[in-house]
Amino acid sequence: MKANSVLGLLFFLGSCQGPEQVDSDKPFTVAMTYVADCPLSVKSSGTWLDLARNLPADSFDRWLFVGECDRPLSAAMKASFDRVVLNMDSARSLGFTHYPMLQIWKGKPSSGRLLYKGPLDNSAKGTGQTRMKADSFFVQDYLTRLRKGENPTFESHTVYGCFIEP
Repeated sequence: MKANSVLGLLFFLGSCQGPEQVDSDKPFTVAMTYVADCPLSVKSSGTWLDLARNLPADSFDRWLFVGECDRPLSAAMKASFDRVVLNMDSARSLGFTHYPMLQIWKGKPSSGRLLYKGPLDNSAKGTGQTRMKADSFFVQDYLTRLRKGENPTFESHTVYGCFIEP
């Protein structure tokens, strides 16, 4: 293994933090699961990056639960999150079941209220039967309602993707 690869891996591992290390008073937390060997997870990264550009940094903590830390994230993906969490037990304890999956919390997951649970959009519905193209943008629509000051009720949608193994 080349020295640059080792240094890059050490930097990545050193920057991964557990959710218990989050010290923030932001009103919302957005948490997402990701693993590089799930095609739907990789496909969703572009959708996430588009969403992340419009999330006010002073209002949303952004957590990423990574299934395998030995495969580095892209620099853009890593930079779009405040915390990278390597403990999938923590993700499972919050109700995450698939890669990719997203949750929005009012406050912190440990003490807040779950507002949204599901996929970023419906692009994975019918995978293998039709071309993967979204026509419902669940998270974008939910975040728009939050930014407008609305108080939307809990929303959940069926998640398609790779299962998080126990």
